[in-house]
Amino acid sequence: MNKKAFFAAFLPLILLFSSCSQIKAPELSERLIAEAVGVDLINGEYVISVQALDTGAGGSGEGVDANEKTKIYTFHGITPGSAKGTDDGLIPLYSHARLLILGREAAEKNTARLLDFFLREYNVKSDILIVAAQEKASDVINADTGSAATDAAVTERNLRAGSENGVNVLMPLYRFVNLMLTPGDAAYCPVVAVTDSPVSDKKNIVITGTALFDNEKLLFETDEELTRGILLLTSEAGDMIFTPKGEKGIYTLKTVKSKTKIKPSEKNGRMVFGIKTELICDITEYAQGALDGLTLSDIEETEKAVEKEIAQTENRTLETLFLKNGCDICRFGRRTLLRCPGFYEKYKLSPITLTEYETEV
Repeated sequence: MNKKAFFAAFLPLILLFSSCSQIKAPELSERLIAEAVGVDLINGEYVISVQALDTGAGGSGEGVDANEKTKIYTFHGITPGSAKGTDDGLIPLYSHARLLILGREAAEKNTARLLDFFLREYNVKSDILIVAAQEKASDVINADTGSAATDAAVTERNLRAGSENGVNVLMPLYRFVNLMLTPGDAAYCPVVAVTDSPVSDKKNIVITGTALFDNEKLLFETDEELTRGILLLTSEAGDMIFTPKGEKGIYTLKTVKSKTKIKPSEKNGRMVFGIKTELICDITEYAQGALDGLTLSDIEETEKAVEKEIAQTENRTLETLFLKNGCDICRFGRRTLLRCPGFYEKYKLSPITLTEYETEV
């Protein structure tokens, strides 16, 4: 190979490496570091609200209200992809976001496609928490709780604490998208609302229930009891509290361990699912020595009261979500496909007409 041919062959590599050396990574002050992202659909236009850290605030933040350490950015576009970019030239960085909040109108459209876009194009974390706003997502993004931590951090902490205590569901984005894209499964996530603080001019971000979705959009929201039913049926009860009445007054039973087993079987041309919930609970007052002389019969009566409450809660949850609205939170369809594929192919599992369930505690 002569010198000219050798130089021509390696010239592209020389130009490539010389240009790469000139690439400069953006400074932190040039980044828009998102804490929470809200998505609304208003008059046919997507409105993306971003609560971001104010990287120009500086200092340790000591004694500074969290609202002064964040900025709110609002982007508009006919699609989520066109609703991005800032006037001051900041480069969005969504990988640090804690929450992705769906406004009601946006959630009532093609939610799966919207979230898949955020996961692929905006590069948000796959385990970012998905939340539905009772009204507009921008209301939650703009709420000033007056906390020393950022409002997104406070909301995330409350969601995780509520999940551990058996109060609300907790849904990372990757699991939510998987549920939405799996035929027959029902996706769900917590619902939050903004309320006035009773002691100051600040706002509170409270968890009000659970939002249920089919394979495309929001169906409806549940109340507190149905949320408890979802947590029990999906073995996510955490430290759920029960307060039955016994001989010595009201007892506090704290769940230590819970497990719900669902066994499908085919009987007389129908699918029957046996649902068995097992719980291990501590009686808080007994551990504190406040129930001296507690009898075995009283403990048995307390157990029966809790069993009755759980059975009623699970039955109401299944009747409301599954039988009336077709929300398959227990994944009956998938269980049928795995256990009785012939039945599934023959009837295509019309859950409302061909499925029965039996609960046991």
